[in-house]
Amino acid sequence: MTTLIQTASAQRYPRSKIRNPKSKMVEILQSKIQNPKSKIKSNACIFLSVSIILSVALFLFAPMALADDVGITKARLIQKSAKSYQVEADVSRALVWAIKAPIFPDRFRVSELEFINQSGWIVVQATATTEGSPLTAKDEILLP
Repeated sequence: MTTLIQTASAQRYPRSKIRNPKSKMVEILQSKIQNPKSKIKSNACIFLSVSIILSVALFLFAPMALADDVGITKARLIQKSAKSYQVEADVSRALVWAIKAPIFPDRFRVSELEFINQSGWIVVQATATTEGSPLTAKDEILLP
């Protein structure tokens, strides 16, 4: 009876592997040495998969990240007189809808926007005047 049990357990667990647990590690290492490209291929597949996922995510979320870009390529502040200023901004035709009047300090009045077409670009102009003090280095003009 004992020989029967030993034979059944020997078939499931060969003695060489029970007595020498390093043999499994040796087998794994030998298989990697004999076929080293298998690891490289799997790493390349993982890298390619991650790259594709990141690229898709970038393209999906890029429009949201650029939501505040109104396409102003150039802006100018021109002093017309001691208390009158003109703001001009060059805007692409596709993004004209997003342009709003500039925000000057509270002591200024800003005119309505004028849109001038210049060879494919739109120049947006606004005039700001004040009865108080002129602009100083501490004043801010916001282009929303």
